[in-house]
Amino acid sequence: MSKLKTCGLAVFAIAFSACGPGQDGAEQTGSGAEIAQLEAKVTKPISGTTCVVEATNPYKYDSGPYANMISAQASVWDCDQDYPIIYVCSIVEKRSVSSTGTVTWTAVPGSRSCWPETNTDFGGQTAAPTAYAAGVYRQRAQAAIKLNATTWTPAQPSTCTTLANNVPCALTEVVSAGNTL
Repeated sequence: MSKLKTCGLAVFAIAFSACGPGQDGAEQTGSGAEIAQLEAKVTKPISGTTCVVEATNPYKYDSGPYANMISAQASVWDCDQDYPIIYVCSIVEKRSVSSTGTVTWTAVPGSRSCWPETNTDFGGQTAAPTAYAAGVYRQRAQAAIKLNATTWTPAQPSTCTTLANNVPCALTEVVSAGNTL
């Protein structure tokens, strides 16, 4: 049963990767184990919904207009109904290690990209393609869902001034595993 579920999610991730800027000309190789890693990390359902947030491993474009740039695809899926807005953000982070061995993850400047999907049960967003430098990267996927005309999940703080423009302040998030690029 576990193998079937992993395969189904991997197929879903491959199909979903066609959204947004793609890995033009990228060659698919390997035994299939690499494809299953696209599953990366998934949250528990967002409060009050069946929707989950997924972070996938960052990737490097091999050719096309984004050649030698990196990105990652965030998604919200498995919703059992349509919502007025599914707000999704994708951020690529790079790992650094200090001389004392402390690991720090820092957002790659310019990689954060957000999008409000409207009237849907599915959302996705590709991190803005950014310059590539060898290293270890991960993706931070974030989401919030507008349940009705006035209610968001997760609950939004009363100090959230951008909420009037349907830009939430509190987000459910998950990070992928590190990926060496």
